[in-house]
Amino acid sequence: MIRCRWQSAIALSAMMACGTIATKATSIATISVANLFSKSSDVVMVQVVSGDTEAYQYSATDSTPWPVCKLKVVDTFKGGRSGGVIFLAPCAGMELDGKYILFLENANALSPKPGFEQSSYGVLQHPRRVSDAGYGSMHVEYACVFDGRVPDDSCDYGVELNPTQVLLPKSLQTFPKSPATAETNYKRWVRQKALVELLRTFAQESNKTSPQHNDSASAR
Repeated sequence: MIRCRWQSAIALSAMMACGTIATKATSIATISVANLFSKSSDVVMVQVVSGDTEAYQYSATDSTPWPVCKLKVVDTFKGGRSGGVIFLAPCAGMELDGKYILFLENANALSPKPGFEQSSYGVLQHPRRVSDAGYGSMHVEYACVFDGRVPDDSCDYGVELNPTQVLLPKSLQTFPKSPATAETNYKRWVRQKALVELLRTFAQESNKTSPQHNDSASAR
């Protein structure tokens, strides 16, 4: 059996459907982006390399399809390693070659179903899952939704997120200015540069308070 690789929009749609069912939640409390950063094991920008919708299931006793994505780490703010690989399980609503900022948690090791050992990614000892039932996954894309009277001002790389779920500091503006609604899936955009700067600030603050940093400072 050949591993299912995303070769078309149809295959990707199937991947998204499986992942969406697997991670559906009815009610989730809001969380600040600072707390989301703090609770996550990894905060990274990634690019989707490939996906497998056939070889894995939720557990040995639950045959629910468990789609897996292979991700290349483009940038890291916490954990991870630039240029490294992360396996995400389950992976929902992600596009082949698409870029995302992800807030991740450690997940249980995952083995391929019998008969898929040679056509899968093999045993995944340290897969990750998206924090807060999927709200820790934020699509990165070029968009013309920002303030400015000319395209050079209003078009920029942005990050799409749900500001009613992931609470942002007031200094971080969301666009367009009209309120997010069910019609937009409650999504809004922030400039990628602004969010990246915020995440780097969190990383610096975290490093200052980490035990390893404090031990090194004491040694000096």
